[in-house]
Amino acid sequence: MRKAFAKRLAAMLLALCVLASLPIATAFADGKTFTVTFYGGEYGVYSQAFVERMQKSGTVSTTGAENSYTSVTVEIPAGTKLPALPSTTAEEGGVAELRSISEEYGVMPGSFVEAGNTKPYVADDPCMSNYSMTPTFYLAGDTDIQYAVRFLLNGTETEVAATQFGKAPATAFPMTLAVPAGIAEYTLDMAATLTANGLTEADGLKLAIPADGTMPTFTFCYTQIVHVTTTTEYVDGDVVVNYNDVNLVGGAGVVGGGDGGAGDGGEEIPDEETPQAGGEDIPDESTPQAGGEEIPDESTPEAGGETAQAGVSMPMVIGGVVGLLAILLIVLVALRKRKGGQEEE
Repeated sequence: MRKAFAKRLAAMLLALCVLASLPIATAFADGKTFTVTFYGGEYGVYSQAFVERMQKSGTVSTTGAENSYTSVTVEIPAGTKLPALPSTTAEEGGVAELRSISEEYGVMPGSFVEAGNTKPYVADDPCMSNYSMTPTFYLAGDTDIQYAVRFLLNGTETEVAATQFGKAPATAFPMTLAVPAGIAEYTLDMAATLTANGLTEADGLKLAIPADGTMPTFTFCYTQIVHVTTTTEYVDGDVVVNYNDVNLVGGAGVVGGGDGGAGDGGEEIPDEETPQAGGEDIPDESTPQAGGEEIPDESTPEAGGETAQAGVSMPMVIGGVVGLLAILLIVLVALRKRKGGQEEE
């Protein structure tokens, strides 16, 4: 009987182990990859340098002649970082990773038409989708270049407003941007904005075409507005700061412990509504002031909570109760012994 039970138990444990290992086995057996294909479009071709760079991300296949590939496809394992887009600027002594074969058309830096992609193509993001990328061309001499303007929380990649895109002739760069309209609950940090874009106050809000041929991008930096509400407590007619509530956007709150002083930035409370520290006088006959008239002990309880008669302490009361209980216990024991003696007689 015991052997049969042990066999059944072992079989159940084995089945559980197999079920637990299935996800791991599936993950290893799957080995899922995604394909990213860069098409040249009507006029674009890719260089050998671009192919060699793509080989660092996965298995590459090409179409077209060497150093003038019309398409480059790379198989990337799921979760691997997406490679940077091809550069349209030639390095010294070489050719651009992506160039136009027609003198009438140029390649717009950083601008690709993404056909049928389930996720936006963002370099260095984990690859979790197939991508089909085709460059955008412009007529030489009538160049419109796409640019982007971002609005980020200072020191982070968190957007406080959606990225805006625009186009301008190449001859318009470097272009001076206007200060954007205000964003609710955020303040534009001009110093951080200039630093993030590698500018100085003398430069102003200049947007130039990057040397590497990528899309011109300008970043405005913002700081979050903090709302501070000061809570006060009244003791003996004086005002004592209790604590500050720091409220951030979205309702988040941080409570700062009371240190006896009001926090900077606390909202001002009108004198006629709430007395400030050392504020309006309160008549002595209605509210006792610090150091005011004496109140008899027998009519007003001292600090400490419960009312007790003057001269009587809690230890004395407890001691008396314990003594009384001890006397009653002795009497009961004596009576019980006496009764027991009588029964024996």
